[in-house]
Amino acid sequence: MRKCLNTLWQAGVLSLALAFAVESAGADRVIRAHDFTVARGQTNTLHISLESLGNENALGFTICFNTNLFALVPPVRRGVAISNLYPSATFTPNTAALATNGWIGVVIGLDIGSGETWPAGTNFLVELDFRALTGTGSSNAVFSLCDEITTREVSDDTPQSLPANYINANVLVTGDCHYALNTNAASVAFTGGSNSVNVLTDFICAWTAGNTNSWIEFTSATNGIGAGSVAFNVALNPALAPRSGTLTIAGQTFTVNQAAFVCDYAITPATRAHGPGAETNSVSLSTSNQCPWSIENTNSWITIISPTSGTGSTTVDYRVTANPNIIARTGHVTIAGQTLTLVQDPLVCTYALTPVSRHHAFTAVTNSFSVTAPAPCAWAAGTTNSWIVLISGPSGLGNGSVNYRLLANASSVSRAGRIEVNGEVFAVTQDEAPCDPVLTPSSLSHPVSGGTTGLVSVTLPAGCAWNAATTNSWIAIDSGASGLSSGTVGYTVASNAQFTTRLGVITIAGADFTVSQAGAPCPTTLDPVSATLSHNASTGTVSVAVAGPCAWTTENTNGWVQILSGSGTSTGSVSYAVAPNTNITARTATLIIAGEVFSLTQNGASCAYTLTPTNQNLGPNAVTNSFAVTAQAGCAWTVDNTNAWITIQSGASGSGSGAVTYSLAANPIAISRTGTVFIADQSFVITQDAAACTFSISPTSRTQGPNAVTNTVILTTLTGCAWTISNLNSWITFPAGTNGLDTTTNTYEVAANPDPVSRTGLVMIGGRLLTIVQNPAPCSYVLTPSGFAHGSGSETGMLNVATHALCAWTANTTDGWITINSGASGTGPGTIGYTMAANTNGATRNGQITAQGQTYTITQAGLPCVFALT
Repeated sequence: MRKCLNTLWQAGVLSLALAFAVESAGADRVIRAHDFTVARGQTNTLHISLESLGNENALGFTICFNTNLFALVPPVRRGVAISNLYPSATFTPNTAALATNGWIGVVIGLDIGSGETWPAGTNFLVELDFRALTGTGSSNAVFSLCDEITTREVSDDTPQSLPANYINANVLVTGDCHYALNTNAASVAFTGGSNSVNVLTDFICAWTAGNTNSWIEFTSATNGIGAGSVAFNVALNPALAPRSGTLTIAGQTFTVNQAAFVCDYAITPATRAHGPGAETNSVSLSTSNQCPWSIENTNSWITIISPTSGTGSTTVDYRVTANPNIIARTGHVTIAGQTLTLVQDPLVCTYALTPVSRHHAFTAVTNSFSVTAPAPCAWAAGTTNSWIVLISGPSGLGNGSVNYRLLANASSVSRAGRIEVNGEVFAVTQDEAPCDPVLTPSSLSHPVSGGTTGLVSVTLPAGCAWNAATTNSWIAIDSGASGLSSGTVGYTVASNAQFTTRLGVITIAGADFTVSQAGAPCPTTLDPVSATLSHNASTGTVSVAVAGPCAWTTENTNGWVQILSGSGTSTGSVSYAVAPNTNITARTATLIIAGEVFSLTQNGASCAYTLTPTNQNLGPNAVTNSFAVTAQAGCAWTVDNTNAWITIQSGASGSGSGAVTYSLAANPIAISRTGTVFIADQSFVITQDAAACTFSISPTSRTQGPNAVTNTVILTTLTGCAWTISNLNSWITFPAGTNGLDTTTNTYEVAANPDPVSRTGLVMIGGRLLTIVQNPAPCSYVLTPSGFAHGSGSETGMLNVATHALCAWTANTTDGWITINSGASGTGPGTIGYTMAANTNGATRNGQITAQGQTYTITQAGLPCVFALT
C-alpha cells in the first residue's frame, strides 16, 4: 500500500499540501545539501539531510546540477537514517530529466496515519555519487534544492505542510595546477630599477618565488595562491659587459637581462686650427677610470704620438705635417667616439723664371723658359706685345715651362717686349729685318693674245728702297718702276706669234720675277669626235690631225677611262680603254685632245638579282631571321609575300643590294608548313617545323558520388596531335574509345560504388593524369526485432544489428533504468545486449536504445498495485 501511495503522490494525486508549502526564513527545520570537494575525473558523494524538529513524516524536492560539470553515478541511494530507522520507508527517485536538464526528483515518506515521524536532530536521508567531468582548472559549482520535477515540501502525519529552510551545497571542483608568467624575460638598463612579473594560475594553486642573484632583490611577497604579481628591484650594473640572472617563479624560469655600464667621454678642445707648417700639440680625454678608449685616425698628415688605446682619462699627443697644398685642409680624428677636428692653413705660393731674358734675330722663332713654383701653386703667363705669341704652357701648376713664338720683324728697327708670369718678368729683344724683297706671286703665265697685264706685290721692311727693270722687248713696265718699303709693279705683254711658249724676266729689288706666255694654237681635227660603247669593258681609238709640228696632249679626269697612248708633236692617235659599267644607268666622259673635245658614252648594265640563301628551315617557335638581296646599284625590287604566318619586318622594297628581315608566327599545329616569298625573278622558300605536341586536361581531378554517373573531361592539344587513354580501372569506362586526334571531349562512365569506403581511380589521358575519387556507398542499418515488452522485474534482452561488414555503429540509451551490457559499438553485423532495472512504480514505462538513427523500443510493465482494507 505504501508503494502505491508514493506513486500517486509523486504523480500529484495527493499533493494538496503542496499548495500550502511555506519556506519560512525563521523556521529551524532545514533540508540541507552538504558541501563537498571533488577532483576532475573523480567521484564523491552528495549527502542530503533533514535537520528535524521531530514531527516530519514525508518530504520531497528536486536536486538541480550542471551536467557540463557533473555526471550522476547511479543509483540514487537511501541515507543511513532510512536504512537504520525506517528501512521500509518509501524512497522514490525520479531521473527522467537527468540527462536533458540535470534534475533528480526525490520523494521520501513514512506510513501516513501511523504516527511515524523522523526523530528530532540530523537525519541523513539521501546519498548521490557524482563524478566530476574531465577538464582543466578549478571551478565552484552549486547543487541546489529546487522545484523542478518534484516540488519542495515537508509534511507531518496528517498530512499537513510544514515550513522548512532549504540550503544548497557548494562544491569545489579541483583541477591540476598549471602555471605561466605573463612574460618570461625583462630587459633592464644598466642603471637598474624596479620591475614586476605576473603569475597566471588557477585560484586554488599555491606558488613560490626564488632568487639566487645578489644584484636582484624581491620587493614583494615571494609566495601566493592563485594569480598574483612578483615585484623586484635590479641594482646598477658596474661592469662593461651585460649580465643575465634567472628567477624561479611558480616553477617557471624568468630571465632578467641587464645592459652593460655605459661610458661617457669628452675631449678638450674638440677643434683646433694650425698654420701651414709642421706642428705638435695635444688634446685631453675625460672619462671614468674603467672605461676603455681607442683612437681612429685615417688622415695621413696627422700622426698620433701617444698610445692609441687605453682606459680612463688621458692626454693625446699628435703631430701635423706641413701642408703642401694651396688650399686649407681639415682632418677628423675619432677619440673614444668623440670627434677632434683639425684645420690646417694652405701653403703660400712663390714663383721664379729661368732665364729671365733672351735676345732673338729678326726672323720668326720659337723658344721657351722655365717656371719654378711649389707643386699645387697655379700660375698664368701673359703678354701685351702683339708680335709675341704664347703657343703652349700659358698656365700650369707647380714647375713648368712657357713656350712662345716671335713673329718675324718686318721693320728695319729692332724691338723689345716682355712676358709676365704671376708678377715675374721674362724680357725679350729682337733684331731689325734686312732689306730682302718678297715678290708675290713669284711668276705669272699669260695667254697667246697681246695686251694682257700682270701685277706683282713687293714686300720689304720699312725704309728699304727698290726699282724694277726688264730686258725682254715684249714686256713693258707700266707702273712701280721704283719705290720705298712695300709696293706693286704693273706690266703688259705683247701677242705671241710663235707656236711655242716663251719666257721673260722682270728684276725687282734684285729679285727675278718670271713671265711665261703660251704659243699660238695649232689647227687640230679629231676623228671621230664622239663614241658610244656597251656596258662591258672595251677599247677605242681617236685619230688626231694637226697642221704642223705642234705638240699636243690628252687631258682625262674620268676614273673609268684609261689613256693607253695620248700625246705627240704631229699627226697621230689616242688609244683608250673603259672599265665595265656595273650600274644600270649610262655614263659619259669628256677627253680634251690637243685642245679639242672628244665625248665618250657607255651604256648601263641590265639588272640581275641574287638571294643568299635561297631557302631556310626553321623551328616551330616564333622567330625573326633575314636573307640578303644582291643587285646592281639602281636596280629596284619589292617583296611579294602572300603567307599570313610570314611577316616582312624590314626591307619590303629596295634598290641595289640590301637585306630582308622577316618574322614567323609560332606554328600552332603539329604539321610542318612551307611558304614562298618572291623578289623580282627570284624565290625564297621558308619551311617551318611542326609544333611539338603538348597535352592538358580539364579537370585534372573530380570527386563523384557513390551512384553510377556519366561525366566528361576535356583534352586540349594541337591540331594533328594523336593521343591515347590508359585506364586500368574496371569501374571506369570510356564508351567512345581510348585514342584519337586533336582537342576533344572524352566521356567516361563510373559504375556505382558497392562498398561504404571511397575508391580512387587513376587514368592517363594524353600523358596527363586524371584522378577520379568516388564517395563510399552510405551505410544502412536494421535493428531486429524493432522492440520488446518486458515484465516489471529486472530483466535482460538482446537485439540484432544488420549492416554492411565495413559499417561502424554505436548504441546509446538515455533511459537511466536501461543499461547496455554488450555491443555498445561495433563494425558490421552484431548484437546489443541490455539489462533493465526493476520497475518499482505502478505505471508502465517505455525506453529506447538507438543505433545509427534506428530505434529499438523497450516496454516495461508497471508493478501491480496491491490494495488492502484496514
